[in-house]
Amino acid sequence: MIPRLKAYLVIIAVFQCISLCILLMGITGGFESAASSNVEDTHKKANVKPGNFTDAEASAEQMPEKVVLVVIDALRLDFMTEENFPFLLGTLGKYQSTSVLKFDVKVDSPTVTLPRVKTLVTGKAPVYLDVLRNFQTADTLSSKTGLNQPNLIASLRKELPDVNICFFGDETWLRLFPAEDESYSPYFKKWEGVTSFYVRDFYEVDNNVTRHLEDIDECNFLILHYLGLDHIGHVHGPKQSDLLKRKLVEMDHVLQHLHSHLSQLKSKKSKNLLMVTGDHGMANVGGHGGSSYEEVFTPLIGVVIGGLPLHHSRLETKTINQIDIAPTLAAIWNVEIPHESRGQLILDLVEQFKSTDQLANYYQKNCKQLLSVLGKTRKAATYKLWWTEISKMDKPLAIKKYIELEQELASTLQDTKSSNANLLCSFVIAMVILVCMQIYLFSCLKKVLGRHSRYALGAVFIPPLLLYFSSSFIEEEHYIRYYFYSSVLVLFIFWNNGPKDITLVVLKSMCFHRIATNLNQTGDKWSHLSDLNDLILDHQLQWLTAAIAVILLYLHSQKTVKCSRSFKVGLLAVYVTKTVTVYIDESSRGQVHWLLVDSKLQKIAFFLILLHFIQHLYKGHVRQAVLSTVLIFFLSLQRLQNFLVLSIVFAQQNYLGKLITHQQEGIKHDKSNKSSNRINSILTRVLIIWFAHASFYYQGNSNGLATVDVTAGYIGIESYSSNFLIGSLIFFNTFSSPLLTYLFVARSHSSKEAVMNGSSSHMPNHASNANNVKTSKDRGHKSMEFLPVLLLLSMGAESIVYCCSILVFQNHLFIWSVFVPKLMYIVSQSVVCAIACTFYAFVL
Repeated sequence: MIPRLKAYLVIIAVFQCISLCILLMGITGGFESAASSNVEDTHKKANVKPGNFTDAEASAEQMPEKVVLVVIDALRLDFMTEENFPFLLGTLGKYQSTSVLKFDVKVDSPTVTLPRVKTLVTGKAPVYLDVLRNFQTADTLSSKTGLNQPNLIASLRKELPDVNICFFGDETWLRLFPAEDESYSPYFKKWEGVTSFYVRDFYEVDNNVTRHLEDIDECNFLILHYLGLDHIGHVHGPKQSDLLKRKLVEMDHVLQHLHSHLSQLKSKKSKNLLMVTGDHGMANVGGHGGSSYEEVFTPLIGVVIGGLPLHHSRLETKTINQIDIAPTLAAIWNVEIPHESRGQLILDLVEQFKSTDQLANYYQKNCKQLLSVLGKTRKAATYKLWWTEISKMDKPLAIKKYIELEQELASTLQDTKSSNANLLCSFVIAMVILVCMQIYLFSCLKKVLGRHSRYALGAVFIPPLLLYFSSSFIEEEHYIRYYFYSSVLVLFIFWNNGPKDITLVVLKSMCFHRIATNLNQTGDKWSHLSDLNDLILDHQLQWLTAAIAVILLYLHSQKTVKCSRSFKVGLLAVYVTKTVTVYIDESSRGQVHWLLVDSKLQKIAFFLILLHFIQHLYKGHVRQAVLSTVLIFFLSLQRLQNFLVLSIVFAQQNYLGKLITHQQEGIKHDKSNKSSNRINSILTRVLIIWFAHASFYYQGNSNGLATVDVTAGYIGIESYSSNFLIGSLIFFNTFSSPLLTYLFVARSHSSKEAVMNGSSSHMPNHASNANNVKTSKDRGHKSMEFLPVLLLLSMGAESIVYCCSILVFQNHLFIWSVFVPKLMYIVSQSVVCAIACTFYAFVL
């Protein structure tokens, strides 16, 4: 391969990644800044007069003695039943001095913890890029900056310094409100964060929160954030009824203890509030981050305790938005509503703590707040006139009118389409880079294929054009990818004029493809349906399917990686480690001391993989070392039931290698039919690329964030490590099948083509004039760079089409829940292509 061309291919791959990152930063950062850059200034300068209601009327407002906010991570709406919470939803309704109010809370995307905690305290949906910051680890907790947006905690500290705020739970809160040192925090009187590091820890992580319940006497505002339920979801999913039931009943006992303590307080003039909610829900696969109903809806239970006579309990539900919680708590505490809040007051809760005059005063304040966020627009001018007229009305009628105005303002803010200069600028930069790269790649391809290059260009542009201008197609992309791959396989049978064994190879590949598509149900609309892996898990047959997978890998790796003794040992070590890990998970039920044993076993497996790599390097087998080590390493990151997926992918890669060999032999023996040979060459390379796309979905991946297996990032790690290491492990686990495809097929492709080039050139040694040398190099160039050039051309085509799609649908209803997550996946896929091209250029 020409060294300069190697460098060009890698540089193009890198520039594709950079261009997509620019677009991603433009859309995720620009949307936020466009809407809120001057909100606080607008709030201070808002030229609206308060009318009849003044702060003097609220000077003697009643405040609660204690407020307890309990956040149960990944508390799905359908988990909140009387069977799971017998005290909260059953017994508690019989208390005469307690009012129980239930709400369904709608959560905005992305449904991950850090953005949702921001929403709880600011009343505003944060930037989408926070989904990446959510994976930050303890080494970033030393930051003193924290949350720089107006928020509830800051308002309490500023206006009510005597109110003691305490926090115990998920350390995400401490990233937003960091302590200055171990003994002093400007936000919390008492605090302790618990880590989500041991994702298989279901109980001790919550016990470390519960043990602080006795500190409630020293706290006026107590915040508790429990992680155990979320951990169960990530490891076992919501179908593990025994573990879920036990955890939810445990949470009910915690709430019973809190209610008992709050009820014993002697104050008769003030009321106490216990609020229970989730930061987000849980998908049917156990993760979260997407926009399915199970992820975006979580319950909120408000329990008002003691004081003056209360309304009757109301267990019928109303739907609210999560952004409504921050202004509601601000009103209850009688502090300033965060300046960027876009939420409404939850009337049923606020009216428990406010008189009619006070309630009217706070609705007036919140409408003024929403007007300031709306800014200087025609609608805002109309709403200001409406606001002024309402303030002149009698208070009972004014409350009703304020509620109507508040709903109108919130709806207008939700529908407001902000112009995004950052997105347009990033789009132009990305398109210039991508188009320039595509022109160069197409010119390279044209030198190889001539007029037939247009068929290759059509093959790489057709899928994204069909897929990326429909949100439903993006959500269910796997079906179309499966169809493309199986269609090309069928086409290959009809196009093939060779021996029958090639037809048999294609049929075997189609059978494996069918099995793989049924192993993991993915997508959005039908992900809840049972699949083969559900059947395997229900009957606890993971060890058996994994054993079959290991045998399949061994049989198909005889020629590809030349099964050495160290390879067999590494393969066996990974199998034994994963099998023991499953047994530990079942027997330990989330106890940390067993998890440490699991981590030690994983480290032993990694050590054996490293020994295998060093042994082959010492013998000078660089390709052998890299390929076999990559295979075992990727296998060690998979869940045990997904071993079969990886083995099927590996088997199909061998079949693709045979198709490449057959195609190259056809070129060697039949040089007269150049047109047919070139079309056949295009077909085999397109088959490889489309198989790589299909194999990504074999693992159960989708275009949503909920299917990302975050547990892979902590395999073999006992303590906090760098964000880069954890992110790399998650990345390699998620994209292991496409990477394996590109690496192994490219290896087979390059080695076989090298042989073909040598035999087909058949140029005599004595004919060494300049023209012959140039011709020989050109032939080598044409065959060697065909696959990576087509791969980069395909990635560039998808990127260009999707850039256009993002620009067209920037104000689409599903921009944050469908289009932006897919953009993040395309960025990741461009990294996969860059790795494959680097490997192809410098290792093979």
